[in-house]
This record gives sequence, C-alpha cells and structure tokens, in this order.
Amino acid sequence: MWDGYFSNGKIESLTGELKKWYESGKIKQEIKANNGEGYRIDYYENGNKEEYKKYIKGILNGEQLEWYETGKIRKQEFYINDKKNGVYKEWYENNNLKISAQYIENLRNGEYFEYYENGNKKIEGNFESGNGKLKNYDEKLNLLEIINFKIDKKYGEYNSFYENGNIKIKCFYDVNEKCNGEYTFYNEDGSIFSIDEYENGNIIKSINYFLEYWNMLSDAEESIEKNAYNDAEEKLNKALKYNSKGSAAYFKLGNIYFERYKYDKAINYFEKSIEYDTSEPAYYFNIAAANFNLRYYSAALDYYYQAANKYLDLGDRNKALQCLDNMKKIDSDFFLVNKLLYKIYTDNITDKENKILRKNSGTGFIISNNGIMVTNFHVIKQGEKISAYIPNKNQEFECKMILNDQSNDIAILKLLDYNDTDIYKFKFLKNEHIKAGTKVYTIGYPLNFILGEKPKLSDGIVNSIYGLNDDPRLLQINNSLQPGNSGGPLFNESGELLGIVLASLNAKLFFEKIDILPQNINFAIKIDYLKNLLSLLPESGEIFKNASKVSQVSLQNLVEKITKNIVLIKCYTKE
Repeated sequence: MWDGYFSNGKIESLTGELKKWYESGKIKQEIKANNGEGYRIDYYENGNKEEYKKYIKGILNGEQLEWYETGKIRKQEFYINDKKNGVYKEWYENNNLKISAQYIENLRNGEYFEYYENGNKKIEGNFESGNGKLKNYDEKLNLLEIINFKIDKKYGEYNSFYENGNIKIKCFYDVNEKCNGEYTFYNEDGSIFSIDEYENGNIIKSINYFLEYWNMLSDAEESIEKNAYNDAEEKLNKALKYNSKGSAAYFKLGNIYFERYKYDKAINYFEKSIEYDTSEPAYYFNIAAANFNLRYYSAALDYYYQAANKYLDLGDRNKALQCLDNMKKIDSDFFLVNKLLYKIYTDNITDKENKILRKNSGTGFIISNNGIMVTNFHVIKQGEKISAYIPNKNQEFECKMILNDQSNDIAILKLLDYNDTDIYKFKFLKNEHIKAGTKVYTIGYPLNFILGEKPKLSDGIVNSIYGLNDDPRLLQINNSLQPGNSGGPLFNESGELLGIVLASLNAKLFFEKIDILPQNINFAIKIDYLKNLLSLLPESGEIFKNASKVSQVSLQNLVEKITKNIVLIKCYTKE
C-alpha cells in the first residue's frame, strides 16, 4: 500500500513524499524529494533499514548504505552524478571487512582488497583509473591467480597456480576479455600438459604435450625392441621436448647407454629420472647396477638399499631380496646389508599370517555422496583387500564389493566411512544418444608405478558404437590408454557419462576366441549395462536424478570437478 504524492513528473525535479507498507502495517519504503533532491530508504519487515539511497537531480549522489536484516552494516559507497567515486567498503555479518576499495568515475583507483570471512586476505591489488593487477589467494594464503586489467576489464597476461606454487595456466586476454594467442596448461610438477592457440576466444590449434610425450615414448620403445638405439635416442630426446621432467624418458635413455656399456652417461640419465620421480624403485636399482659396473661399490650399496626399500613400499619382497643378494656380493658385512636383512625378514616373521602385498591397481570413479564407486570387475577380482586412494584428499579408504556383473566386467563398490557432498554428479547419457565422432575424455591412473599417483586426462573420439565383431556392449574409442586406465569414466564435453573405460589388453575378456587385438584401439563398456546394475541399489534413484549442472563450464573446470571423483584402486592379496 502506498501513501503520499509527487508533483512535477520529471525525475530530475520530483517533489513530494511517498511511503510503502508491508501487509503487516510496517513501513517497507520511504521516499522523500524536493525538486529532485532527496533520499529513498528501504526497510526489512522487522523495522531495520535495508538500504539508503541519496539523490540529487534524480540521480545517485553522496553516501549510499546497505544493512543486514540484523541491523549490521553491509555496504558503504559514494557516488557523484550516478558514478562510484571515493571509498567503497563491504562487511560480513560478523563485522569483519569483506571489501575495501577506492573508485573514480566507476573505475577502481588505488588499493583494492577482499577478505575471507575469517579475516584472511582473499584478493589484493592496486589500480590507477581501472588499470592494474589483482592477486587471488585461497584461505591458506596460497596464490591462486594473477589477473591484469585495463579499464577494469581483464587484459593482458593471466596466470593461475597450483597449491605448491607452480604455474597452472598462462594465457593472454584482449580488449574484449577474450583469449588470444597461446593458452598453456601446466602439470603440477611444472611441465607442460598442453598448449592451445586462441584467436578471438576460439581455439585454432592445440598440442597436447602429455599425449605427444607418451606417444613418442611408445615409438622409442618399439625402436629399442628392434635394437635401433640411435633411432630410440632421437625419439626420447624429442619426447623430452614435450616434457623436460619426463622421468620415464630419462630412464630409457639411461638404459640405452647402459646397454652400450657407457655407464657414466647412464648414471647421469638415471639420476635425472630420480630427480623427477623418487618413487620408482627401478631407477635406483639400475643406477646401483651402473655404479657396480664402474666399481663404485659404496654408491652401488647405497642405491641397492634405497631400491630395496622402494620395492618393499610396493609390497615386492622378491625384488627387495634381489637387491639384498646384490649387496651381499659387494660386501656381506656392510651395515646396510644387515639392516635390510632385518627389515625384510623381521617384518614378515612377525606378521607372517596376515602379510598382504599390493597385487593390482586400476581406476574407479565415485557416483554418490556416500561413496558408491564404479570400476571394472577384472581390476578387483583377485583382491582380498581393496582400497581406494583419493589424491585430492590424500586419503585411502577401505572398500567392499556390493554388486558385480562379471560377464560385462563391471563392479560396484562402497567406500567405507566416506561422505562427501562436493563430488561431481554424473548425468547418464542414454546409449541411443551416443554417436560416432563424439569427443570423449577419461581420467585415470595409467602406469601409476611410473607416472605416479596423480590422475591423468586422455582425450579422443568415439570411433564406433560397436566393439570387435560388432559387439553391441562396447564403444570403440581412440583415447590413449595404458594399464591402470581400466575402470575410469568415459564422458563427453558436457560432463555426461557414456561408459566405463576398458583398456585394449583387457578387452580379451569379451573376445576369448581372438588371439590378437589390433593396436591403438581401445574400448568402453556402454553406460546402459552400468545403469542396469545400479538399478538394483536402493539409492539408484538418487544417483540417476541428481546430476551436476555444468552449462557454460570450461573443459578445464569440468575436468577439475570430475577429478574429485576419480580414485586409484589398490588391491592386495595374502602372500
């Protein structure tokens, strides 16, 4: 209900007083003006002020204020002729400062700060008439982004960073806030994952350094098998141009020089392998062997000891014993020999009945907040104990199998003591909507014993909606897959689930009569076979209907969201 009047219809010269009321009879809005100069006050129904606007000649001028319903101040800003000028501040309801800035003619000018509700710095920057730079931090004060601006629009170089401080993305924005030029995406270790070329915000060229690296590595391996070492060396050096921190490439180069009896050079390459990956025991073993051949016995003993400990960490006791035997041949009385001997045998004697070893690994993906997880049956079939390692949480959860379809190689597991409301909820695409030529992606843990326990992305297309011999259960895809990828999700650019990845070597489960499988052809189990199995679960309705909304989300953001669901499955069995 309104009460009051205005004279002079033009906004710049309004005169009068007007009030608006809630149905409860409490005032909702009050407007007062004299020849276009006055104010407007909005009220919450509890009587507290919500907003105060001051006008001169019918446009915003002077101090403007906003409050929370509790009566606490929310925002203060100043206008001159309808443009922000001067101090601008916002507060959280707990009275902590949220934003502190200065403006001139609607453009940021001077120091700019934003804060998290706990008081930690979120954003800092400095501007001159809208030109400047912002630094964005997470709540642990790790630098997330550096953004440059021109007239308060993103312009020039943009950088984002991993939590470890290494650069994640580097690109350039034009005056229209569109990417132009190189867009470089880095791995967490600082190596390049991909470089895209943009023009007016559109990709015109793309090089996936990760895939090029592994393709070149695969080609080099073929040359090594043919003893074509010069050719292999050339390919490995090309691979290192795509990933200068590629430990596997350095390791293979070291092996080439080892075979040529050039042990000093082999050691240099093995040391580079260890520099970029300290977890692989073979790197330590081979550098020990090279030192032994050069009669550097102290170094050989040390590296054999380190290799043995790495093998024990992986549960490979036999390899650890091999290291021990090599150490004994050098000096059976050396103190590290006895130390390793005690570690190998004492650990196994005291836990002989329950000793478990790592047997197999693969990929799985979580599809519900309470830890329902999907993988291939062959990944977990021999596991007496199954666990799921989640890198972004740095946690390992024990799992139990709740459903399986062995004929279609599907297993449904449950992570124990798991709950996470922040996971990505897949939408299940119907089989009839899957077409040849569709761009598809998978995330998994290929060759985790070499590449490490961080998820890796692979892209490709659907080559056919049928598998070998026109098997209707399978999709044929050309994604680059390795052992360890099995069990991962196959999804499209919209984040919709198309199937479960099945590496080509494991596709023999479906084709027992075929002795040889073509190379560079991979498969995925169609999504309907998973849906049929999931429909037996009580929570299936919740899983199918609550898909995450990903409209207008970039591929990078989509991958980041889905990566939270991807787990490294570890299977153990009694010795």
